[in-house]
Amino acid sequence: MKDSIKETLYRVVNERLRYYKLSAYKTLFHEYLLIIEYGSAGNKKPTGLIQEYFSSKEKLIQKRSQIIEQKKKKGYRQ
Repeated sequence: MKDSIKETLYRVVNERLRYYKLSAYKTLFHEYLLIIEYGSAGNKKPTGLIQEYFSSKEKLIQKRSQIIEQKKKKGYRQ
């Protein structure tokens, strides 16, 4: 894994552009951090921010893939 992986998904809800951004990082303590940021593109700050730590790269990739699949089913696109 590179130092970080970022992916942003978008969809339009009630004529407003919504985003869902996933960022993955390797920490100094050999853990993996997944930051999930979501909200409306018109707002300065995100509506929500979630941080999850994983002990292995495989667990992080599995969770990230699961989230992306769920969001694509709801209509989010890259």
